[in-house]
Amino acid sequence: MYYDALLRVCVLSASLTVSFASGLVAQTGSTDCNAQDHAAMNGWFPHTQTPAPTAKLTSDSNCAFHVSSTQMFLWLTQTDPATGQMRLLGMHTIDELFAPDGQAKIARSKAPIQLRPRVSKSNEADLAAFHQAGSNGVLVDHNGRVIYYEQLFNPPYVDFVRSKFFSNGGFDPALMAAATGIDDFFPTGLMEIKTSWMVVDGDDVGNFLTVPAEIFLLKNENGEIVVSTETQPATVALVGLHLAGRVDDHPEMIWATFEHIGNAPNLPADVAHDGPQAVSADSFTFYSGGTAAAVGNNDAAGSLTLDETTQVLDPITQVFRQFTYGTPNEAIDGALNVANIEAINAFYQTNFTPAGDPAQHYFEVGASWMLPNTLQPDMTPMAELRGSTMLSNSTMETFTQNDRNVSVATTVCRNLKR
Repeated sequence: MYYDALLRVCVLSASLTVSFASGLVAQTGSTDCNAQDHAAMNGWFPHTQTPAPTAKLTSDSNCAFHVSSTQMFLWLTQTDPATGQMRLLGMHTIDELFAPDGQAKIARSKAPIQLRPRVSKSNEADLAAFHQAGSNGVLVDHNGRVIYYEQLFNPPYVDFVRSKFFSNGGFDPALMAAATGIDDFFPTGLMEIKTSWMVVDGDDVGNFLTVPAEIFLLKNENGEIVVSTETQPATVALVGLHLAGRVDDHPEMIWATFEHIGNAPNLPADVAHDGPQAVSADSFTFYSGGTAAAVGNNDAAGSLTLDETTQVLDPITQVFRQFTYGTPNEAIDGALNVANIEAINAFYQTNFTPAGDPAQHYFEVGASWMLPNTLQPDMTPMAELRGSTMLSNSTMETFTQNDRNVSVATTVCRNLKR
């Protein structure tokens, strides 16, 4: 299966299993954003004119990685003048990435998007089709609907994979398996994107980025909830976005993640992640105010029930972020990392134009990377890791925030197989 074969790229990059004690970095401190970083930020708005990201960082500061990541997000959520759609919708699907030569390989320019339970063309009759990467968790929103996911790649990514790992007109797993050297690292300019979408038909969606979609439905069969081949049109809202972007001197790719500002609360420093105290008195899209922390981030996939007519699942999922900005106390330069993210998010919210653009209602949760040019095949990075070292998206790693496998290089390795 080409999904498993592409995971071979992990050997070319790196992965790191980390487990930190729960705790948050105090959200104070000075930034290291310099004049070049600020100059790049000043060019972001209006959103209609956000420039395309470049392969060169503005500086070697911690701030520069977050500046680069945020510019990628803004560019991807910008309306593409050529299609009239959000630019990320014009990226390639995984089916297009592996399509045999001679078949259309053109980036999408049509609506609606089709959100499949899996990215393959054949549906699997198993609720695992909706599971998040790295867990068997199924995220159910507070309307009782399952969250949908999509994997996307920019054209340079597709061109690289097809040029190196195709033979005789099709994908060759043997070429992927044989790739072990520095020359097999992804070149600069490549992007891999994963998105999470919530069904919002009939809801007030004024501050979400929304698109028309065709979604696969669920059904009850032989005592189990399975994926139907039936689809229906729906309006879906973007609730989360992962991106991995390759820049100069960082073959591991910067991994950054973004969320809607209303998704979920952060776990306070004085509240245990598995304790009886409430995470917040306020309600969020995926959290009911006053809910105990112990109730949050729990996977109920094995006990879910489905009303086929309404497509409503029960129970719903209560969600919170365990590590604010993905930064535990143990992180190197953790206070600086948090200060930079906060400063950039504040600039983003304060200076965003034009008014009424829903993209304003998103924020960077964090980003992670390695020291420059330290990636080697088969390495396990430890001291090289920087940025948000316990980074999670509350809609994509809901159930694995406390002890996670962090793929520093190419989040593709972790995300391709859901």
